[in-house]
Amino acid sequence: MVGFFMLPIWLIYYSCLFAINPFWVLRRSRQHLIRKITRMQTFVCENVSPSVYEWLKEHKSMWNLSLKCGWRLLWSGYVCVVLMGLLVSAFVIGALLIRRVVEEPIRMKGSLNFDYTEKSPVAFLPIIACPEASQDAYLLKNPEIGKIGELRVIPPNHKLQVTILLTMPEPDYNQDLGIFQVRVDFLAADGRTLASLRSPCMLQFRSLPIRLLLTFLKVAPILTGYTSESQKLDINLRGFIEGTLPTACLKVVIE
Repeated sequence: MVGFFMLPIWLIYYSCLFAINPFWVLRRSRQHLIRKITRMQTFVCENVSPSVYEWLKEHKSMWNLSLKCGWRLLWSGYVCVVLMGLLVSAFVIGALLIRRVVEEPIRMKGSLNFDYTEKSPVAFLPIIACPEASQDAYLLKNPEIGKIGELRVIPPNHKLQVTILLTMPEPDYNQDLGIFQVRVDFLAADGRTLASLRSPCMLQFRSLPIRLLLTFLKVAPILTGYTSESQKLDINLRGFIEGTLPTACLKVVIE
């Protein structure tokens, strides 16, 4: 009964000792294991026939070798457990440090509504605020916009990347248009242009036989409205770093 109640306390005690001083616990375990083996050997020698005892005595070196191999395997398992603990703790500490130190990137997504009445269609994407009709009229309606220099969404010294996805139909006019250019202006709250990025783009060229063949193969999805005769252009613009003056709006122009 005493052993039954002392077992949990004994386990907790030696677990704490193993965390503090594992080598001492291993030495005690080895001594305890040697005592157990010695008692078992004595019991066997006292209760078996002399011939078996002599055989065990003759193969004593084999038993010592087995004991050494078992001890080496125990040490190997201990090293494996320590390495696995270091690996798991490294992952946990690394994840905590990354969450605390590294800032998550800011992602914004919006639709571009171009004004095709102009020679170069223009679309605005607001970050803080954008002009609706013209920048001057917008500033007259909202005089406080010029005073919000402290209000910002993007932290300073952050690199910005703009990705524009255009869905372009495939009529003859767009095919004959050739190369056109997409310009992105980074506007401040007072309407000033902080920087401009440009990128040339064009529709993927397809000869007339290839277009007819693709149309014939996709005639059923086209008639049902599942797909359309269009191409998607993915334009990536990078190279702008946010400065002390915050970016309030993006102006996208098709030139």
